[in-house]
Amino acid sequence: MFGESLAVWFLNEWMKMGEPGKFQLVELGPGKGTLASDILRTIASLRPDALAGLSVHFVEVSSKMRQLQEATLCGQNLGDGEQTHVSKYGPSVAWYDTLRDVPKQFTFFLAHEFFDALAVNKFQRTAEGWREVLIDIDPTAPEGTKLRYVISRNATPACVLMEQGGILDIMTGREKVELSTLAGSIVKEISQRVVEHGGMGLIADYGHTGGEDGDTFRAFRNHKQVDPLDLPGSADLTADVDFSFLKSQVSDDCSWHGPITQGSFLHSCGIATRCEQLLATSDKVLHNNILDSYTTLTSKDKMGERFKFVSLFPATMAQIHEKYPPVGFEPEE
Repeated sequence: MFGESLAVWFLNEWMKMGEPGKFQLVELGPGKGTLASDILRTIASLRPDALAGLSVHFVEVSSKMRQLQEATLCGQNLGDGEQTHVSKYGPSVAWYDTLRDVPKQFTFFLAHEFFDALAVNKFQRTAEGWREVLIDIDPTAPEGTKLRYVISRNATPACVLMEQGGILDIMTGREKVELSTLAGSIVKEISQRVVEHGGMGLIADYGHTGGEDGDTFRAFRNHKQVDPLDLPGSADLTADVDFSFLKSQVSDDCSWHGPITQGSFLHSCGIATRCEQLLATSDKVLHNNILDSYTTLTSKDKMGERFKFVSLFPATMAQIHEKYPPVGFEPEE
C-alpha cells in the first residue's frame, strides 16, 4: 500500500508537469529495492505507457545491497558485474556510488529513510557560543573500556556551519542541535538538479522542524535501543532529520513543500480506499495483516505522526501549484 501510494503521487505530479516522455526515478539508499519495485508495478498497472521512457537509478554503496536490489527488480542476480540491467517491468536499472554520478535529466528523486542514517555533528550552545559535542574516552572507567560525550573547549571547524546566515535564522531559542552536512549538500544538489533539468523530489523520514531539542542520536541492536557509545560498530545508528536545516540548504529557485505527517500524505494519496479494496478480497489471515499494516503506516500512535514527508519542485511551478498544489501538500484553510 505504501509503494502504491507513492506511485500514485508520482504519476499525478508527472501528469501535472506535462507527462514528459523521458524521465528517471532516482532513489537514494533503496534498501532491498522493494519500494521501487512496488512503484514500477503500480505504474505498469495504471499507466503502462509511462514505462517506455522511464529508467531507474539507485544510489547505493553496498555491494551486498546491490545484489538484493538486483534480485528484487530483475528477478535474479546476473552476477556479470554490469552497472545496468533490465528490470522485470521493462525500464532499465543502474547503480551508482554517489548522486554526482547519476545522469542529469528530468528526474523524480526519492529518499525514503535515507537522511536519518547519515552522520551528524552534535552542537550545544554555551556561554561562549556554539560548541561541538565530541566523543572521548571516559577516564572514570577502566582504561579504554567506555566512551563519553564532551563539549569542545573551543570552536571546532564544524562550528563554522553554525555561523552561516540561513542556519543562524533557525537556531533562535535552541540549545542542542544535530546537523548532517552531507544531508545538506545532497538536498542542495537535488534542488539544483530539479531546477536545471526538471523533475521533483520526495523525502520521507523521521524528523522535526527544529522545535524539538536536538538530542535524538540513538542506536539499535537486535531491534532494541542501546547506548550509541556502547560497542561502536555493532549497532545501527540514527538521528532524526532536522527539516528546517534541509530547507535552509535548498536553492532559491526551488520550492519546498512540507513537512507533513505520513498519515496525512498517505490518506491524500488514497491509501484508505486501497486498503478497503484489498480487505474485500483477502482471507482472514491476510485481512489482519493488511489492517495491521494500514494502522502502522497511518496511526498517530505509530508511524503516521512521527514520519514526515517533504516535496521539492522548480519554483517555476508556483503558478500551477497555486491552483493545483502537490497532492498532500495543500495549504491549510
